[in-house]
Amino acid sequence: MSLNRLTLVLNASYEPINVIGARRALTLVMGGKAHVEEPSGHCHRQCDAKKLTLDNVIPRCRGGGSTWENLVAACY
Repeated sequence: MSLNRLTLVLNASYEPINVIGARRALTLVMGGKAHVEEPSGHCHRQCDAKKLTLDNVIPRCRGGGSTWENLVAACY
């Protein structure tokens, strides 16, 4: 992992609030000033690919690409 990558910061409701560098994110997590947890909405089920929705983290209209780093999948 490159420490020059960007990291999305989420609030307790999992809403995006900021984008910071990976180095800063690691400093916050390792220093105990932030925590990482799995969202409680994750069902751990495997879904057929045809039943998934894909959303862009950074919208395509704002320059976000359809790459694995910018897409999230959810059960329909």
